[in-house]
Amino acid sequence: MKLHRVRLENLNSLYDEHVIDFDKDLNRASLFLILGPTGSGKSTILDAICLALFAQTPRLSVSRGRAETDARHIMSYGTGRCLAEITFSKRTHEGTRRTFRATWECRRARENPAGNLQDPERSLVEIMPDGEEVVLATGKRVKDTKEAFE
Repeated sequence: MKLHRVRLENLNSLYDEHVIDFDKDLNRASLFLILGPTGSGKSTILDAICLALFAQTPRLSVSRGRAETDARHIMSYGTGRCLAEITFSKRTHEGTRRTFRATWECRRARENPAGNLQDPERSLVEIMPDGEEVVLATGKRVKDTKEAFE
């Protein structure tokens, strides 16, 4: 798998929209370093990748009865919506590349910062060579999208 782009919005300490374009900004580097002071959002970038692919993050593993471990709590304080999206490609057995976009999004009721957390929505889209987008999976339940992500 090759990452091409990470887009995140209102996750932890990273308010508003942030985009990392690996192909453009990093000049297609095969190795890169995430560097910054404590609290600058380094782990949040990795959280965004995990949320988009798996709908969970390693540092917020789900435990019954512990609300603070719910991935929805990654939403930045005082915001009504958050998003994690990655564009990636994978090589097929024939040697060609298929490109996909995986998205995880969560909102509060009516996108009001004081509203109740809603169930996250996930989607997986294949981006065809001509730019057409084919929706492979979408839904609020993990089992709705799990097979498409595997």
